[in-house]
Amino acid sequence: MESFPWLTPQDAPYRFQVRAAETDPLPSADEGQLALDVLETAGEIIVTAPIAGVKPEDLAISLHHDVLTVRGERKPAIDEKGRYLCRECHWGKFSRMIILPETVNPDTVEATFRSGIMIIRLQKSKLNGSIPVQIIKE
Repeated sequence: MESFPWLTPQDAPYRFQVRAAETDPLPSADEGQLALDVLETAGEIIVTAPIAGVKPEDLAISLHHDVLTVRGERKPAIDEKGRYLCRECHWGKFSRMIILPETVNPDTVEATFRSGIMIIRLQKSKLNGSIPVQIIKE
């Protein structure tokens, strides 16, 4: 746990949550935070998030090193005047930044939409974050 000296080996399963929490900026008053799930398999990391009502052109997904960023905007379904009796849905801009727990191959990132769910598949890199360096004698 090189970047988190207070974490013990027993804390390893929770490392991802700690790293994600430290990188997620607090949203502004008018920006929501996208809820998502992150699944790790032997060969890939799969991120899923409900994005019902969001058009693909209103969504931006980017990968910078090990940080995945999803930004978008959910526009209101109705524009009627009146008084809300209950308002639980977030309408407007949203974003989420997470640090991925593994190095991924940026050339293989794929995002799809299925029944209002966004699915991002990121293939793990075979280098696994370290590259052997050969020592040259002088």
